[in-house]
Amino acid sequence: MEDSVTPLQRSHVLASRVAMGMAASIPIYILIVEFFLKSTSEMKPILSADHHNLARNIVFVIAVLCVLIARLVKSMLLLKATGKSMLNREDAARQLRSRLMLAFLVSYGLAELPSILGLGVFLLTGQSQSFYLLILVSVYLFAVHAPRYAQWQSWFTHRMRSFGNMHGRSPDSWE
Repeated sequence: MEDSVTPLQRSHVLASRVAMGMAASIPIYILIVEFFLKSTSEMKPILSADHHNLARNIVFVIAVLCVLIARLVKSMLLLKATGKSMLNREDAARQLRSRLMLAFLVSYGLAELPSILGLGVFLLTGQSQSFYLLILVSVYLFAVHAPRYAQWQSWFTHRMRSFGNMHGRSPDSWE
């Protein structure tokens, strides 16, 4: 059974496990915030009231940048041409699988950043509204950039087909 799993499938399973682990951080952050809210009748903020809005606005700008940068970087990584110096199909396939994994890791790292920043803003200001909005941004990014095998396989097959055409090779088993 293990032998029938392709390298692309193994990469996808690894990415899915990482995705689940990273997404599991969201309920942990929520539990931390709720613990602070329930355990203290009034949480004393570290920042003064004058700086609350500034901190919140900076974090929201960073969250919007995360949305844009995650999409941009992922697209750039996935659009990059396969190296023409590669002579064999196995090297090309290995490079493409690595590129898929890197694009996933970068986009998921950026997806988690708004929730981490939201937790930081909560701890600094004691206000939970911004935290929950930033959690929603992270959840949205996790959903958008989740590793979907059908998409990975389609992208991989298309890239390997174009590699085969560049090098006059037939598209047999590439995964």
